[in-house]
Amino acid sequence: HTATIRLNKDGSGTVTEETLFGAEASAMMAQMPAGEGDDPISKMSDPKKAAETAAKMGEGVTVEKAEKIDKDGRKGGRVTYKFKDINQVKFNFGGAMTDAGKDMGPPGDAPAKPEEKPITFKYEGGVLTLVNPDQKPAGDDKKPADKGDAPDDAEPDPQEMAMMQQMFKDMRM
Repeated sequence: HTATIRLNKDGSGTVTEETLFGAEASAMMAQMPAGEGDDPISKMSDPKKAAETAAKMGEGVTVEKAEKIDKDGRKGGRVTYKFKDINQVKFNFGGAMTDAGKDMGPPGDAPAKPEEKPITFKYEGGVLTLVNPDQKPAGDDKKPADKGDAPDDAEPDPQEMAMMQQMFKDMRM
């Protein structure tokens, strides 16, 4: 998954999010039902979903282009959002991929954890500052396990790990 932000001197610009899966992962995901007859990869380039994401990204953010990617057996989606003022943009890295992932779960499945806080931007005097959401204080590495998480000392199944590694070997984030 890659995200590219292009900023003009007047504070306007674009955010391009691209998610590309390897051939094996693409084939597997194409087999998964996603509700409305589309596979999860198609959801990543769905103009309606992109417009919903743009609305969440802030005032004045619109979809410039949403397209499917199919290159050498690798599939995914690319969405370019246009903004008028970067100071109004709220950006969640991987938002398109997360939304597509939600569609792969059982219908009506509620998220177990709250949504991630977005990155915001401050642009003034030609200087751009990225404002990360609050992070845990240093040394606070003990976190309660989320529902469905394996305990920290549980060994992953070697067969499952080998299958996952093979499936995602070409994926880049």
